[in-house]
Amino acid sequence: MHKVGVISVWIGIILTVIGLFVGFPLMFMEHALAMPVLMVVPFGFVFGFGGLVTVLMTAPDTKRTNSNLE
Repeated sequence: MHKVGVISVWIGIILTVIGLFVGFPLMFMEHALAMPVLMVVPFGFVFGFGGLVTVLMTAPDTKRTNSNLE
């Protein structure tokens, strides 16, 4: 699950960056695709936040041998 979270964070970053850096210039040029491209940004935030929560809630796929809690 940790790897799924990392992949989700990267997908969220990519979607957000593409939406912002492509959507705003299209909006200033009054292009018809501006709104659909800008609507990708909230989905990027959702993917990024979901991935961040998944990464924080799951441990990486390594065995923990030394623990001070036991």
